[in-house]
Amino acid sequence: MASVLVAEDEFGIALLVRRILEQQGHKVRVVVDGRQAVDTLNASDYDLLITDIKMPFYDGIQVVVWAKVQFPSLPVVIISAHLVDAETALAAGADAFLMKPFTRDQLLAVVRQYVKTPTR
Repeated sequence: MASVLVAEDEFGIALLVRRILEQQGHKVRVVVDGRQAVDTLNASDYDLLITDIKMPFYDGIQVVVWAKVQFPSLPVVIISAHLVDAETALAAGADAFLMKPFTRDQLLAVVRQYVKTPTR
């Protein structure tokens, strides 16, 4: 079972990501801003970070840059409603970019690139 941290301030998106990943057997923790993401990553080990860009306190780009320095092997997926954010996210060190709105299959395809889905 993979442990996934989701940093997303939009409740509906956070709930959707959590449900999809938990249905696949992953352990998911949701935080609502960049500062909570940093604090949570410092307190526990995660196999994957999924973060929005536009969030309170630290934005997703700041979180990616920090995470890649502190945890270089931690895969980071950025989700955003703005395609123009893709180049910035990848340049900051994100491993993948997912455009909102996304489908269940799109999310799972990206997640499977970085963590193994448990077998039931």
